[in-house]
Amino acid sequence: MFGADEITGLGEESEESPILSFIINLYSSREYIPREILLSFDLPESDLELASRYLSRRAERKVTLRTPKRGEGRHLCLMAERDAKRHSETRRRKDDSDERILANLASMLGLEVLPERIEAYDISNLGSEHITAGMVVFEKCKPRKSDYRFFKIKDLSSPDDYSSMTEALRRRLLRLEDSDKSFSQMPDLILLDGGKGHVSVITSLLREMALDIPVFGMVKDEHHKTRTIVSELGEVSIAREPEVFRLIYRIQEEVHRYTVSRMMQAKVNSLKTSSLEKIKGIGPAKAKLLLLHFGSLEELKNADAEELMKVKTISRDNATEIIKYFEENKK
Repeated sequence: MFGADEITGLGEESEESPILSFIINLYSSREYIPREILLSFDLPESDLELASRYLSRRAERKVTLRTPKRGEGRHLCLMAERDAKRHSETRRRKDDSDERILANLASMLGLEVLPERIEAYDISNLGSEHITAGMVVFEKCKPRKSDYRFFKIKDLSSPDDYSSMTEALRRRLLRLEDSDKSFSQMPDLILLDGGKGHVSVITSLLREMALDIPVFGMVKDEHHKTRTIVSELGEVSIAREPEVFRLIYRIQEEVHRYTVSRMMQAKVNSLKTSSLEKIKGIGPAKAKLLLLHFGSLEELKNADAEELMKVKTISRDNATEIIKYFEENKK
């Protein structure tokens, strides 16, 4: 956590305590370090000295740590302690509530284990183009956005939700041994934005892959709102459990939002790329490299020849043609 030179002189038997580790880690990730840090508990002098030395070096000025026994400082520490306890209790009650919701969901769906990790999938497309499958992950009732993934469907020439869903799930489940944390974890429950037909094709895929993961569909009503959950055997009403219903509704809305946003981004990127391909000497590969480098068409339009030539494979002739194209197509 910090260099040997920062702990010399404190005695060979001085050990880094968990509380000291917490304090150092907390302020190591912050830009601002206060001149004085008040504690509501006592720390050994060696720990206080070590923390002060390390934080002073990071802040480039003296930082002191102390435990006030009276006065305004003590009052502030007691307030912070009460707030922390209140926050901890609120968090505990929320965790208990989430566990109860998952237990009710497991009971309603006849699951053998609590569905702590739920993966949901949806398909979105514009005609036969940009067919995209989105995967969102909820862990203990909370979205885990770092684990969201999307799949560009490759093996279709025309829209087909069942085939698209099958391709996406096959590609995802083949990566259970992947180093990517999102793919390496086995879901406790798979939810599909769709009905019984979607459930049937994915259940068949799981049998083919010898995987035992519960699969259910999230069915919408005529107003495109969550209505019920469906299995191969029929519908499972969730209306009688408002908390479970809200969770499923939230998951279905989130996977739809994410999938549509990724599909639209693919469409926008394609339009940008195809417009660049009108430039003499610029093909799909160079167009993608240009957009990746500059981030937007606007930034690309404002680049000079030297900046353009910093992009891999872009020659001076390419740069000249790019500048010429945007000059001629100014609105």
